[in-house]
Amino acid sequence: MQTERVSYPYVEDERGIPFDQIIDSYRSRGEHFGDVKGGSGADLIYSIGKDFLIVEDSEFPDRHLWASVIEGTAIFYAQTRSSALDEYINSPEGVHPDMFASRFIAFSFQYFRENNIEIEACKGVWLPGSSNQDVFMREFEINGDAVKAAKETWSGKLFTSFGFTEIREEDINFIVSEEAAEGVVVLFRKQS
Repeated sequence: MQTERVSYPYVEDERGIPFDQIIDSYRSRGEHFGDVKGGSGADLIYSIGKDFLIVEDSEFPDRHLWASVIEGTAIFYAQTRSSALDEYINSPEGVHPDMFASRFIAFSFQYFRENNIEIEACKGVWLPGSSNQDVFMREFEINGDAVKAAKETWSGKLFTSFGFTEIREEDINFIVSEEAAEGVVVLFRKQS
């Protein structure tokens, strides 16, 4: 079966991230870290390896795309727009012109596949203030079904679209700590 090549948007002087340039620097020269200009002109910092891709805006580190695979589990962190999770006072409002979360996740799956990295599950880590946790908590309060609530989130819908549709009750964990805010961790497994 032939799979369609997924590309990440990049239009110089407009938008996007030149991942082809980043991957070429890594594969041909072994460069794991570096700086690159986004299509919008933003200064971006990247880290790349066989099993991880990370890009963040050097001026606004709240805006970032992060993907890694640890022991067969893909973990993604993407903050591409202003949110309650912003730590920096000067973080801009709106969506970052170079960062597209769903396209990045699709691109990351392809990148890992090309590097022979097997992915058996995807982990969602949803913190207070994130839209994923807001949706999860709202849906859980309405119907009391944590599995259904997890699949209603933005990342839940995205993970299930890639075939990670199985969630067991033990795959959903609520983070409760005196030092940290509550969060939710959900493991989406590949359909058997």
